[in-house]
Amino acid sequence: MDGLMLTGGLLKDFEAGPIPAGSALAQFLADTVLGDILSVRCPRPRFRLRRIGGSPVLRCDEEQTRVSLALKFYDLKHLDGEQTPCDQHDVRAGIMRTEFDNIRLVRKLGLDKPPLRAVRPLAVEPGLGCLLVEEFVSGEDLHFIIQEATLRSGHALLADRLAQVAAFLARLHNISASRDGCDPREPAAYFDKVTGQLRAGRVISADEEASLTLIGRRWAESGDLSAEGAVLIHGDATPTQFLFPGDNELVAIDFERLHYADRAADIGRLAGELKHLFAKYTGDPWESEPFIQGFYDDYYRAAPEAGGFDRLMQRARFHMACSELRIARNTWENIGHRRWLVAEALECLSQ
Repeated sequence: MDGLMLTGGLLKDFEAGPIPAGSALAQFLADTVLGDILSVRCPRPRFRLRRIGGSPVLRCDEEQTRVSLALKFYDLKHLDGEQTPCDQHDVRAGIMRTEFDNIRLVRKLGLDKPPLRAVRPLAVEPGLGCLLVEEFVSGEDLHFIIQEATLRSGHALLADRLAQVAAFLARLHNISASRDGCDPREPAAYFDKVTGQLRAGRVISADEEASLTLIGRRWAESGDLSAEGAVLIHGDATPTQFLFPGDNELVAIDFERLHYADRAADIGRLAGELKHLFAKYTGDPWESEPFIQGFYDDYYRAAPEAGGFDRLMQRARFHMACSELRIARNTWENIGHRRWLVAEALECLSQ
C-alpha cells in the first residue's frame, strides 16, 4: 500500500509516495496544519512523502500549494540506540512534546528570524506515530559542506559556515545565560556512560575501559569541569543540525536535547565531529585543526562573557573527547576508525 499505515499509534511501515486522501494523516495535515496553522486553503490537497536518508524525518509536499513540511515520527526513532516496541508510546510522545516546546522556547528568545534562527514548529499529534510537524528547510547542511571541503574544495565556504554556527551557538548561550553554576557531575556521568557502551560493544577492552574511567575521574576531581553561568545548550550540536537555505541564513534543527548546561559542551561536541570527519574523508585529522581553532575563535569573539578563554578551551577539550568517544559507538563506522577515535580521545584528554 502506498503512503502511510498507522496501527495503534505506531508506524508499521511506510513508503515514499502519496498519502491516501482519506487517511487520518492526510486529514490532519489538511485541516490542522494547512488550514488552522498556515491559513492555506486547498479544497483537495494531495500530499506526497519523500524519505530523507534513514532518519525518522520525512519530507511532505502538497502538490497544489507547493507547501513543504518536515514530518518527524518519533515512533520511527531509536531510543538509547534501539528501536523499541510500541509499549513505549508514552515515552515517545513525551519526547515529541518536549522538542516542540524547546523549539518554541528558542524562537521566543529571539532566534526566530534570519539570519540565525531555529526551525519553525507547526503541530504535534501523538496519535499519528508521535508526529512533530515543522517547516521544511531546503538547503545544504554543515556535514555536506565539510564533505565538499575535504573531498574537493571549498575551505573558505566551510570557514564561513562554521562562523555562522559559532554565531548561532553564542547567541543561544548568551541570551539564555543564568547565574546558576553548571553541575560538573553531568559531563563526568556522560563520559562514564559512553565508556561503558564502548566496552559493551567490544570497541574497547576491559583494561582500556579502566584507563578511560580513571582519566574521567581525574578530570571530574580536578575542578576543570566547573563553570559558572549555565546556559541553554543545543545538546546535540552535530553538523547535520545546521542548515543553510541561503548564503546569509542558518536554520538550526533538532532541539530534543536542549537543556541548561556548560556552553563548552556544544562547541566541544562540534569540534569532535570536525576531527572525526576530516579523518574519515581525508585520512589526515590534523587538517581539521585550523577550522577547529577558527571556530573556537569565532565563538569567543561572539561570547566574551564566556569567561577566560583558556578555561573555556580546557572544558571544550573534555567535551571534544566525549564527542569522539560518542562517535566511536557508531556501528556503521569502520572498526579501525572507531578504535582511532578512542585513541584520539585519550590523547585529547591527556594533553
